[in-house]
Amino acid sequence: PNGDNHEYFEFEMNALGTLWDLFLSRAYRDSVTPDNGWDIKGLLTGIKINGTLNNSYEPKILNGKYYKDETKPTDNSVWSSHQSGGMHDPESFGIVQFTRKPFGQGKFIPDTSVAARSILMQIYFAQKKYFAAYKRWASSIKELGLVYVGEKDITLIENIQIIGGGYIASVEIKLGSKKGLWHINHVSKIWHAR
Repeated sequence: PNGDNHEYFEFEMNALGTLWDLFLSRAYRDSVTPDNGWDIKGLLTGIKINGTLNNSYEPKILNGKYYKDETKPTDNSVWSSHQSGGMHDPESFGIVQFTRKPFGQGKFIPDTSVAARSILMQIYFAQKKYFAAYKRWASSIKELGLVYVGEKDITLIENIQIIGGGYIASVEIKLGSKKGLWHINHVSKIWHAR
């Protein structure tokens, strides 16, 4: 919920009103087991069905039980768009802002770190590929073969810190007269050094 790609919550509900809520300490892609014991206390939900429930056309039904037809793709509906086929990419989650103002009168405040976060995720995925090929992390942007051509207010920090079994890569972002460093590590955690 704070945008660092870690410590996020998942809520799913089907047309029967069956709920599934869980907590993830980091993204699935970074080898984590979901905490299914976590519970949204006081959650209120509702459903309205327009059509026929359980009039299935995709899953196979054998002896009254549903089975996924492995020859067909999985259909998922999620609120935010994703760059991959998965819906568990925290960097692609939508942004929710709350206001006390009446509907339509609140002002959306854009996230000024979006470009820096995007570059950091490019570094993260490039590092994963590099590690798969060489069984070690790259220690520089040059070693990864990344060239950034984009916003002039963002600078990639060439050297990547290798720490224990992981790394920390950084970018500098200039916002007006201020500069700040943004970082990412080997398990896709993103943070801002203040």
